[in-house]
Amino acid sequence: MYQSGAEWSPAAIYKDPATDDGTKKSARGLLRVEREGERFVLYEQQTVEQAEGGALVPVFRNGALLARQSLAEIRDRLRASWTCPAPGSID
Repeated sequence: MYQSGAEWSPAAIYKDPATDDGTKKSARGLLRVEREGERFVLYEQQTVEQAEGGALVPVFRNGALLARQSLAEIRDRLRASWTCPAPGSID
């Protein structure tokens, strides 16, 4: 999101560093994350309406904290939604 005057507007994002070897490129456009069963799935190139839905929620706006969470709560949520890959299974 970016601010123009008093209004907030969605902003498409993309990262493609000049020093990248092909591993640092990011998702493109407006993004939406959905919880599907026990997993989170990222959807790229969404419309404004699609990007407003999903599992992502604002945490800060204009420097104000909107959702207070402890580090323990964040870690618990991560552990509940992520399976650690087997050692040696990631290149």
